[in-house]
Amino acid sequence: MPLPLTPSQLSQRLPSVVQFDLGSIFSVMDSPHTDPESHRWLRWASESGSTPTFVRTVAEAALIARSPDYVLLRPGLVELKRRYGSAASRGFSQLHNEFLTAARRVATTKKQAIGEVVEWVSAGSFKYGDIGRMTEVDTPKLRAATELMTSTLADTSC
Repeated sequence: MPLPLTPSQLSQRLPSVVQFDLGSIFSVMDSPHTDPESHRWLRWASESGSTPTFVRTVAEAALIARSPDYVLLRPGLVELKRRYGSAASRGFSQLHNEFLTAARRVATTKKQAIGEVVEWVSAGSFKYGDIGRMTEVDTPKLRAATELMTSTLADTSC
């Protein structure tokens, strides 16, 4: 059985778009059981019915991964946790989905591109391409924009 790769060997094999500190990951975070920050989230994500199937599957794989495989998965897990979070961010995910649904409806009703609708309701503070990168910090502006679109839809349905 081949020995696990060293951090420098692994860095050379990973695409240049993957940027993270392999030394710190190798030293402590070599399995979900030695990574307390992620272990609870992995259990939640693998058992939760509110996470997408892809996230559940990756979480299940991470929980049973061997050390070298977990080290490769961990950067992706950190990003999945940021995007799909836990109980606190489930509300944000719901708001995010409501916003996109409302934006599509307004765009269809007004016969405009969805990007134009997003820029209008956000007063230019964010664009359609920014939505996927939003986090819980952006909740107030996303909520305000969603409420504006919801009221716009209510006004046009009368």
